[in-house]
Amino acid sequence: MWGLSPSDNNTQINNFKAAHGQTFPSAGTQGGGPAAKNVVIAGQNFYGYPTYSVICPDRTIHFDVCWPPTLSCFNNYIGQCTPPALIADFTADNLSPGIGETVNFTDLSTNSPYAWSWTFTPSSVTYVGGTSSTSQNPQVQFNSDGNYTVKLTATNAAGNDSETKTNYIFVNGPTVADFTADNLTPGIGQTVTFSDQSTYNPTSWLWSFTPSTVTFVEGTSASSQNPKVQFNGTGNYTVELTATNAYGTDTETKSNYINVSLYCNAIGAFNFMYISNVQLGSIDNSSGQSYYADYTYLSTDLEQGQTGVEITVENGHVYGNDDLGVWVDWNQNGSFYDAGENIVCDVNNGGQGIFLFDVPADAIEGTTVMRVRIKYNGSDCGDPCGSATYGEVEDYSINIVASDIKIDVTVFLEGPFNGFNMNTSLNNTLPLTQPFNTSPWYYTGTETVASIPGTDIVDWVLVDIRDALSVDQANAATRIGRQAAFIRNDGRIVDLEGNPILTYTTSLSDNLYISIYQRNHIPVISGISPTPSDGVYLYNFSTGEGQAFGNADGHKLIGQNVWGMFSGNSNGDNIVDDSDKNINWLNEVGLSGYLSSDVNMDGQSNNQDKNESWLPNRGKGSYVPD
Repeated sequence: MWGLSPSDNNTQINNFKAAHGQTFPSAGTQGGGPAAKNVVIAGQNFYGYPTYSVICPDRTIHFDVCWPPTLSCFNNYIGQCTPPALIADFTADNLSPGIGETVNFTDLSTNSPYAWSWTFTPSSVTYVGGTSSTSQNPQVQFNSDGNYTVKLTATNAAGNDSETKTNYIFVNGPTVADFTADNLTPGIGQTVTFSDQSTYNPTSWLWSFTPSTVTFVEGTSASSQNPKVQFNGTGNYTVELTATNAYGTDTETKSNYINVSLYCNAIGAFNFMYISNVQLGSIDNSSGQSYYADYTYLSTDLEQGQTGVEITVENGHVYGNDDLGVWVDWNQNGSFYDAGENIVCDVNNGGQGIFLFDVPADAIEGTTVMRVRIKYNGSDCGDPCGSATYGEVEDYSINIVASDIKIDVTVFLEGPFNGFNMNTSLNNTLPLTQPFNTSPWYYTGTETVASIPGTDIVDWVLVDIRDALSVDQANAATRIGRQAAFIRNDGRIVDLEGNPILTYTTSLSDNLYISIYQRNHIPVISGISPTPSDGVYLYNFSTGEGQAFGNADGHKLIGQNVWGMFSGNSNGDNIVDDSDKNINWLNEVGLSGYLSSDVNMDGQSNNQDKNESWLPNRGKGSYVPD
């Protein structure tokens, strides 16, 4: 640093010499005044009295020598300190402003600069606040977006220095929307990740898809920056992104950007392992390595609810770490990712074997696709979509056919029951077309016969089957099948040809309940859900009180250990009351034929119907939860 000594510099000079190993100047004395100094300057010896000294940062000492006799000094021989070198530097208070925002630059240069020159590249800037390119601390506004390089040249007594900061300022403008997707040809239900590529730091996003049949997944939404989307329909999708930042909004639209196929693409690679044979039902296909093979022209039938179905897959080149996966699109939505669709998942077990699976009862009827994949190594059986390093993928067709529900039902009617079986007095008068197309049944079935299928036929009945968790929930809305049939004198219900097995082309999800309707008896519904035996649901209402829902209120004991349906319901409204007598019976009493008031079914409407059937059952009603 710069320093001035007192007039007697003897102490200061000696201290400086001791600290820095200097030998000159040497001290001397003259008279009683300050010590005289012998100094060599520019090759000449000077002897006099120092009046001041200067210690410079480079450890040099400079002082003036005076000669009292002439009162002259020799300062014109004394050098000056070398000024310290300058180091230019600066900072800014905002490195990412918007267009037109003011940025304050601060000079950080060392060693007392006295001049400054600022340069911006590109030069599209405006100095504000009374500053200029030569200000120490200019205020600058940037007039266009993008990167700016800033240079400061500072000057002091020793010279100048420059500091350049490349792309130091990034000026934001209105965002320019853009995006990409990681899969432009997905299958239905396959997840596609969209990535925002918009410039200038947008703060909000809005995605739109046309058509709009998409689902945002994994917690994303239409306002996410990088949404994950599943497409629910096939065809081309146009994608639009509107991005917004503090300086504006922009929209990017990519027409027909995503092309969705019914099923996602999948492929294997290399020849080390491949699917050499697939056997399922009528499919028995041997093949070589194709990486991917479309065998959907090969198909087999599977029935809804079918259990214990066997599939065999053989690997053409077995490694112990090979994995096998098989998927079936049961709901025919174009995706293999739904629950229950990965029917075989065999890991690190050679990629082959014999496996059993069940067909869901609610599998959609029609033709769908089965995908088989062999791959090498890993902790899973693979993904039904995409590529694998090794292995092969093959597709086949599966025809889902409706399952049949077969029932074998026995029930007795109180009216014609004779203690052993039922009388067939009406056999010759039975109509050839089902009689339930009027109130209160309004059944629209077209069951018609050319002749009654046997002399043991007692009457027509209407048989419902219902699918519910419990019998109290088995209302009309749970009905999955209905048909008109005949009831024989032994209580067995038979179809139009007299076959005791009724067949319904439908499937069951929960529990089966059977309800029986007849023209003039109270209907019943099974109190217990039957289980199939050899594919047939057997049920006998007559064997116990609990066989009908409602127990003794749901049907009645009509013989020794024989339970049957209440008679007396002549108007079919499911309750025995005065309207059965006052309307139906009074209008038909004394008549013969196929009469609703003939509740004992002997072919005549008379007092026996009223006194022996209607009166004892008066007040009884149905327990069928309609």
